[in-house]
Amino acid sequence: MTWSNRGKAALCVLLLVGIAAVLVIGITQVASAQMTAGATQHAQGKIVSLTGPEKDFLLRVSDGHVLHFRCGTGCKASLAHIRRHITEKATTDVYYQALPGHQGGTQQLLALYVD
Repeated sequence: MTWSNRGKAALCVLLLVGIAAVLVIGITQVASAQMTAGATQHAQGKIVSLTGPEKDFLLRVSDGHVLHFRCGTGCKASLAHIRRHITEKATTDVYYQALPGHQGGTQQLLALYVD
């Protein structure tokens, strides 16, 4: 059985598409791991309320302290998900970076991943 030129071309296209898909998935996983690896800090507690115009929120941790998190465009959390955690009083894990405060002020906590 001999392969026609069309069959060979179709096989090459399928192989190229498969290789491209594997590369894209691999690059996405590596980039995602690097983003969360930069979030060297973790907090666990219950979201008390939403604050501000975006998805900023207050998180009460086990020792009773309330932390204010900024959840901007790079934050991996939907507004609906955050609201559900508030309604259900669900325990929430927040991976974040602490940014230096402006002119000696308090640190800003930038949420990167909320679940």
